[in-house]
This record gives sequence, structure tokens and C-alpha cells, in this order.
Amino acid sequence: MGVNLETIRRSIVRYSVVVILFVIVFGGFGFFASKYLMSKTYTAQRQIMVQHKKQTETQIQIDISLMPNYSTVIKDPIILNDATSQLKSKYPRLSETALQNNTTAYTQYKSTIFVVQSQAASEQQAVDQVNTISQVFDEKINTVTNAGEVKLMARAQNGNLQSPSNMSIALIGAVVGLLLGLLAVSVNSYKEQEKRKISESKKKLRG
Repeated sequence: MGVNLETIRRSIVRYSVVVILFVIVFGGFGFFASKYLMSKTYTAQRQIMVQHKKQTETQIQIDISLMPNYSTVIKDPIILNDATSQLKSKYPRLSETALQNNTTAYTQYKSTIFVVQSQAASEQQAVDQVNTISQVFDEKINTVTNAGEVKLMARAQNGNLQSPSNMSIALIGAVVGLLLGLLAVSVNSYKEQEKRKISESKKKLRG
């Protein structure tokens, strides 16, 4: 028993309201889930320049070679312990371990600038974390090593949403709803075809 595609097409047109309903329901559920149920992650970043005042060609190369060390030091307990203490008043559940796990740093190619990034569940917390860590680094680094002059670039003001946006999840939900709606209508149409064929076969046998 073959599938009559024309019949299925007509069924889809006839039951288009059902397909649209699937799209609306699943799209709406996707938006609701992304907005209220799914956890979000925001990332904020800030640039830090570290170099000695006397900038000879040799000193510049030395400073550049030391940048990976500063990217490591910024996650050291001597920095994060102080940063966590300062942040605790606003974020009492924040731990030093969590701050360490949510903080990264990377160097820029052939530069005395490195970038600090921090993640959090809220945009404001991510911003506060990266600014506080940078400030503590500025205050503490020369007690750890002779880093030279530290210059903090512009304060982080905003964070970037790393998780999928609400509209992206809603769109995915709508597409899933469309596919399920088309599948439901197609299956229903196929069943109707089979019932009709069985009914016609019985009539012929009786005739």
C-alpha cells in the first residue's frame, strides 16, 4: 500500500491550523524555558597592560615574554582570595574556588597587554568580578614579582551573554513544533488512507 503524497499535502493544508498550533506551542515553550528555566552565563572582560617604565627594545621583549606568567598569577590565591573577600558583601555565596573556575586570562600576540575574563550567572556579577580581580592584581602584583608598571584599561561596563538567546531557543522550539505538526498530520493522513482502502476492499469483497 503506497503513500499518496497528494492526499498528505491536502491534509496538511486542511489541518494547517493544527500545524500552526504546534509551532506556537513549542516556540512558546522554548521561549519560556530559555527565559525562566535555563541557566544563563555572562562573560565580562578587561585589558591590563604590564610593562617597565624604561622601555628599551630588550626590556620590551622581556616584558612580552613575561605576559603568560601574569596570566597565571591573576588566578593565584593571593589575588583571588582578596578579590573574593571584596565581592562577598555583594555576592555572599561566591567562593574563591568558584571565582577561580570562572576566571580566565590570555595574552595578546607580541604585546604587553593581557585580557582577563570572568563568567557569572548575571551580567552585573561578571562585570564586578573582572573589575575587582583587575584592581586587586594592580595592587598586589608588585608584592609578588617585580612586574613594573601596571595600567588598567577601561573598566568593564557590560557582559556578553554566552548561552543561546531567548529568541534562538524559541526559534528552535518553533522549528521542532513545525516538524512534529507536519509529522502528526502526515501520520493521521496515512491512517485515514489505510482505513479508506480497507473499507473499499471490504465493500468489493461483499459485492
